[in-house]
Amino acid sequence: MARHGTTVAHLRPVYLGNDLFAYQPIVAEYLHGDELQEHRQTVCKRGERTTTIYRWLNATPLRATDDAILVNWFSIETFNAKRKRTYYNSFITDLAITPGTVAELAACGRASPAAVHPRCRGCE
Repeated sequence: MARHGTTVAHLRPVYLGNDLFAYQPIVAEYLHGDELQEHRQTVCKRGERTTTIYRWLNATPLRATDDAILVNWFSIETFNAKRKRTYYNSFITDLAITPGTVAELAACGRASPAAVHPRCRGCE
């Protein structure tokens, strides 16, 4: 970003990192110490009921340093009707996370492997 930031700044890029970036040790420490916000959504599609739980924390330092950037962390967890977890992942972003935006951000995060790697369908 230092090299190309000024070139792409007018495009207002969105930063979204998956679980590899979202579970740095300091982020994990904050997650275990703070009260996470939560939004639940239950959907019945073709007779199959799934419950999705979104959890998030805004303005969390990425690292334990004075110059650490603040990120907004969120997770998505999906359960089937028998309460078996069928999907889990977490992400970080620079966008504010609210009950009205978390589901859309999660959908973007889940779609990113296929968008980045077109031959990799279902790499989640």
